[in-house]
Amino acid sequence: MAERFTNKAIIVTGAGNGMGRASALAFAREGGGVAVADINEADGLGTVRQIADAGGRAIFVQCDVTKSADVQRLVAATVDAFGGVDVLHNNAGVVTYGTVVDMPEEDWDRVLAINLKGAFLTCKYAIPEMRKRGGGAIVNTASVQAFATQQMVAAYAASKSAIVSFTMSTSVATVSRPARSRLGSLSSAVLSGPEAHTSAHCQSGGHSPQAPRRPEYSSTEKTGVGGARWMPSAASAAAGRAAYTRTSGE
Repeated sequence: MAERFTNKAIIVTGAGNGMGRASALAFAREGGGVAVADINEADGLGTVRQIADAGGRAIFVQCDVTKSADVQRLVAATVDAFGGVDVLHNNAGVVTYGTVVDMPEEDWDRVLAINLKGAFLTCKYAIPEMRKRGGGAIVNTASVQAFATQQMVAAYAASKSAIVSFTMSTSVATVSRPARSRLGSLSSAVLSGPEAHTSAHCQSGGHSPQAPRRPEYSSTEKTGVGGARWMPSAASAAAGRAAYTRTSGE
């Protein structure tokens, strides 16, 4: 496989497991230097080890994406390690199950903070570094819950709908010459794993247990700004590649 991200610096948040880990591994396989960002140190280091074992380049940065200081440190560490920032995959996210009536206010705030504020902060601090390198690409993980949803996931659905709008609005503001940045949102379908089983349990009338922390992801679909659609096996890497190619004019 051609190394299409050689000399590119990539940040992936929520890269300690699931879709984020798959994204980081895919970028590294294509030659990118990857900053693996996760709040869980053991998970993040596990991703870095897998990349290193495959001959790739990666660093781990422990990061709470809801904290401005953590995100600034993440961006600075990426610049120090790889010379800048070219691609950002905003993947960190959580889901908490419950009805609007029953959900504690702090759970609502937590979901919106991680899923939405986290993307705001990473874009806020990564885009200036992308501009220094002539532009870049940003992929924000959204969800089909933004378009066709179900009960028990009001906070999650709201956050992912907001991500779609945030992506479009930020794209309008950043796709300007000479330092162009291409943005796209990645809307995943129902993915196999513990969180999907928890959702099914809730739908069947059972009591919602604590959502498992380690979902396993199998497939995804991306919807870019303007409605362009792709279905690659390495979804986020392909999204970043498509966005970067359109940005740089390659």
